[in-house]
Parts: sequence; structure tokens; C-alpha cells
Amino acid sequence: NYKARSLFETYYRQLFGSDYYWTAKDAGAMSQLLQKLKFQREQKQMDVADESILYALQYLLLSIKEGWIFENFSVTNINSKFNEIVSQAKNSRKRKKLFQKQM
Repeated sequence: NYKARSLFETYYRQLFGSDYYWTAKDAGAMSQLLQKLKFQREQKQMDVADESILYALQYLLLSIKEGWIFENFSVTNINSKFNEIVSQAKNSRKRKKLFQKQM
């Protein structure tokens, strides 16, 4: 959880130019978020080592580029909208591949 917090705070600082105010609620949400990522990777029979989960977290954060979640970028919101974020990221990749095939 410490490494995930550090990764999130660094990314937040780079993205918004200010520090993230971390709360106990954020710590609980981060634990849940890491569990969701681990579960998702287990279902796909992917590596679930700590570094692999951190990579998945980084990928998830990078996939949030616009919309309500981006405008309200917090650990608790990302955790609560996890399925929507994953769905949007998958749809974005599919559209990108489809577009590349057409060219």
C-alpha cells in the first residue's frame, strides 16, 4: 500500500502540480483498488506480484484522461468507479485498433 500511495501521489503531483491530501479513507480505498487489480489479473492468469500490481495501477491511472473521474481525481473516486474506468480503457483500445486497421 505504501508503494501504491507513493505512485499515486507522484502521478497526482505531475498531473495537477499540487500535493494530494491523503486521508485514512484514501488508504482504505487504495487497499480495495489493489485487491480489484489483483483479482482482475488473477482472472486473466496474469502475474500478481507486487510490482505487477503497481504496474497495473499505473496503467489504470494513465487511462483516466477526461470526464468526471479526471475532474474529480481521487483514490476514493477511482476505486468506486473502477469497473467504468476499466471499461472505458478497453473501449478506447478497441477503437484505436479499429482505426489503425482502417488506415
